[in-house]
Amino acid sequence: MPDVGATLEFENWQHAQRHPFTIYADFEALLVKTNEKRVKASEDVPLELIERFNIPTALVIYSGSNSREDVARHFLENIVNVGHKIEELLKKNKPYSYE
Repeated sequence: MPDVGATLEFENWQHAQRHPFTIYADFEALLVKTNEKRVKASEDVPLELIERFNIPTALVIYSGSNSREDVARHFLENIVNVGHKIEELLKKNKPYSYE
């Protein structure tokens, strides 16, 4: 166990694996309009695959109703839906080994 107040830091970055997708999600108010994409794919994932699996890349804004449960449910359903699409793409798109 580390000493009380000690700080632990991950140092073995060479053993880490990057995931080919990143989702930036913010469950708050958006004050400034933006055209920035919210689903980011690494350069290893061709745009044609993202389109074929219908993975959204555009900013999604949902203002919903005054009910917090409605907004939260919509947010979670959309995140889970995108996650399933990415999972399907990753299942089908396996890198080839030339060894």
